[in-house]
Amino acid sequence: MQKRTRQAFLARGFPTDLIEKIASNGHNVGILKSSGKKKLQESYNDDEVALIRDRVIRKGIAPEILASIIAKSAASCCYCGDGNASRPYQIHHIEEHALTQDDSEDNLMLICPTHHVSVPKSDSVNQQKNTRRSWYSTVKIAENYASRSIAFPFGVFVAVNYESVPDPAEPIFSYGVSPSTAVAMSSHALADELLAKLIASEFELVIGMPGSGKTTVAMGTAGRIAAEQQRLVFLYRSLDSNDSLAEIFTFIDTVTRPVVLVIDDANKFLSEDDLARVRKAAKGKLPTIVTWTRDVDAGESKLERHNPSWTLINWEAIKHPTIDYLVDNEVVVANALQNLSLNLGIDRIGIGYLDISLRNHLEKFSSEAKTVSEFVFLIRGGREVAARELQILREESWSDSPVLYASIEQIAGYEKAVEVEEAMIACDLIERDATVPALSIKWITSVFETQVRRGRMHSVRGRFRPIHRDWSRRLIVAAINSNGSRVAVEALLSSIFDLSNPDPVRLIRIWTWLWSDQSGGREFVQKWAVVQTPDAWSRLIGAACEAGLSNLASWADCLHRMFLGNPSEMEPVYSENFDKIAGLVHNSGADD
Repeated sequence: MQKRTRQAFLARGFPTDLIEKIASNGHNVGILKSSGKKKLQESYNDDEVALIRDRVIRKGIAPEILASIIAKSAASCCYCGDGNASRPYQIHHIEEHALTQDDSEDNLMLICPTHHVSVPKSDSVNQQKNTRRSWYSTVKIAENYASRSIAFPFGVFVAVNYESVPDPAEPIFSYGVSPSTAVAMSSHALADELLAKLIASEFELVIGMPGSGKTTVAMGTAGRIAAEQQRLVFLYRSLDSNDSLAEIFTFIDTVTRPVVLVIDDANKFLSEDDLARVRKAAKGKLPTIVTWTRDVDAGESKLERHNPSWTLINWEAIKHPTIDYLVDNEVVVANALQNLSLNLGIDRIGIGYLDISLRNHLEKFSSEAKTVSEFVFLIRGGREVAARELQILREESWSDSPVLYASIEQIAGYEKAVEVEEAMIACDLIERDATVPALSIKWITSVFETQVRRGRMHSVRGRFRPIHRDWSRRLIVAAINSNGSRVAVEALLSSIFDLSNPDPVRLIRIWTWLWSDQSGGREFVQKWAVVQTPDAWSRLIGAACEAGLSNLASWADCLHRMFLGNPSEMEPVYSENFDKIAGLVHNSGADD
């Protein structure tokens, strides 16, 4: 098929795989136009015939617009986001062609046939345009890599789009907020200070507890400096990679366009020495913001002492700016809270004479919360939100099990992202009845992808992870408290809590997060502990010794809290492991 003929089909919205079939049949636009339905059915299936008859009579997209779209998207699907130009694609109308006949470039994007079917059902016009903008930005950076014959790690460096309108209701309906809303929420003194330090040094470390709001402040600050200096923003996401430092160095060294780099939760894959090397590499190249999660909101730590500049984000620091932002948008936020239709312990939040003021409602919970995520969780109805989410999962084809598995692994595996195959193996161990869909790769993939579209999960390199460990804990506890999901979550947790061959590292993580939840998580742990035998505890402490002094100390602390009323129960457990404990202490170093 001649290039001009192929372009004529592309301009009418034909997918490239169908174009190849048309070429193999020796057909062109004119032949297809003049062929009736019966004639077309001799060479094409019913779906292809319907598409041909619909598209062949369309006026083609202007050649210069078509060429621009293909170039900006690198001839690859904006939604797949992997740069695979060999995959079939077609030109998609964001606002339906039948309704608008709008062939302007602003209404068009290049996507694969699979996403052409699913995207109009799941994403709004703005969401589709945001996806397109992010992909176009990624293509620009990938071109820098290609110029040096380096493969760009698609899905690891993600372009961040700030062009959507901020939505003050996002903190109410979603666990996280969009980049544009992060900018709107980062207009306060602490963020101003962070911005000034970033401009001055081109590197800033943002430290905080899980759910402290550090990522929101970091993304908001990145958006502000990007707007001031006309830069793109890229977020680095590592998935169990041993090459994180090398990937970051390559990005800094290769990118020639003005960029701001955000490295989120760097504590998962970088050491303190690595941070110093990244800071040195970024100097004079691109502004870099690194977030670092720590489990204690303490004053001094070795991390701060070894970094010349850092910003601590905690609830006390951003409490008043957060409340002020929500109150400044009182009509939207109060309406969002009312629309949740939850029992919030009050009659009504609003601006009417008989309503409870939003500020009073917010300040009611501000002293109870320890982090911004806990504050938002409390103001929008607490555990009822997670319970409702779990109910939605169960109502949608009993899809709670794979999501609960991913939630457990995110905590026990310390931000581990799961593969679909391993989720299927884990869920296969749960007793299921005839009403539950058969387990399959396709079904679990669809469950996870739905969670991604709803903003409840991230997807990178074909693996899936919930948006936050705090959210995972909420779902797990909601399942523990649920008659419908309790069997599934207990089955998924059973292997981790099995002390016949304990993994003390995974167990201490999930134990700590559940113990900190007093709405069901702590009770679950306590009930489990009551039935454990001295031999089981001895095996756990022995395994903790093998894991190192730090893990042993953590378990000593946990068991002390659990058996505070009768510490003598633990005495023989430690005595039986005396030699292992003594060896650890004797051989300990400065870090221990």
